Amino acid sequence: ADEFKANWEVEKAQMLSQAQAEADEIIKKAEETDNVTNVLNIAGIMHVGELLTVKKALSKFSVLYLNIDNFSDFNATYGHVNGDLILKTYATGISDHIGKDGVIGRLGADNFAVVLNSSKVDELVSFLRKYQLQIELNDALQNIPIKTKIGACDGTEAVYFPQLIVNAKTALA
Repeated sequence: ADEFKANWEVEKAQMLSQAQAEADEIIKKAEETDNVTNVLNIAGIMHVGELLTVKKALSKFSVLYLNIDNFSDFNATYGHVNGDLILKTYATGISDHIGKDGVIGRLGADNFAVVLNSSKVDELVSFLRKYQLQIELNDALQNIPIKTKIGACDGTEAVYFPQLIVNAKTALA
């Protein structure tokens, strides 16, 4: 009986530890995920960027600053709920396109940052230049052309990731 009780206490402690680890991961994900787009939020993209900045000797990366041109017009035309759907579809499409070569994060409003393998920047810029969303708005499937202002910088331009975001934003075109 004592051995059973001891084993039970060990097993219970392991289950509690695992549950706590899972809860911590869920909380961390919630803290670093944008609730509208389900991509990284500013804290999440900064975390990833800082890690890459420290490890920049291991991989060559670039930072892109994306701004959806005239997004306030989408909100005025389709409403804020559909505007959020546009943001989510936009971010998901980019995330799907870049796959494991990078990450996207929403900085706020209609601004996003992408941290991407430098060899894939031209491909992403080409994709963004012809990007159209297919979204069901007001019970009808609509093609919405999205014009994106893009700024980019090389990951070696600064020691601190926030400065890379500033550099990329300064390069917006």
